[in-house]
Amino acid sequence: MQFDQASVAGRSTSAHLTTATDRTVELALHSDGGTQNLDLQRAMRALCEEARRQGMRAEELIVLFKKTWQGRPELQRMSREETGRLFDSVVTMCVEEYYDGDGAR
Repeated sequence: MQFDQASVAGRSTSAHLTTATDRTVELALHSDGGTQNLDLQRAMRALCEEARRQGMRAEELIVLFKKTWQGRPELQRMSREETGRLFDSVVTMCVEEYYDGDGAR
């Protein structure tokens, strides 16, 4: 299922933000908890920085992330429980990075 990433919640999304979201989802789906997890954290940080730079609220970023996530064919090969756990952990990482990265540290 594909969707128009160019508009989320009535907001125009830049190509840079769309690319960053795609990369973060790709890393999340292939993360093994090792070096790839560090890559995921860096990608999530960059994604959240770009979202804040564009004035996107955390909940709008999560909507974009969820829509991107749902469009991935890899999910068909994973159990519902597995995708749910992974998605929950990645959304938690997103929220933490979004708010930790805004100077609230």
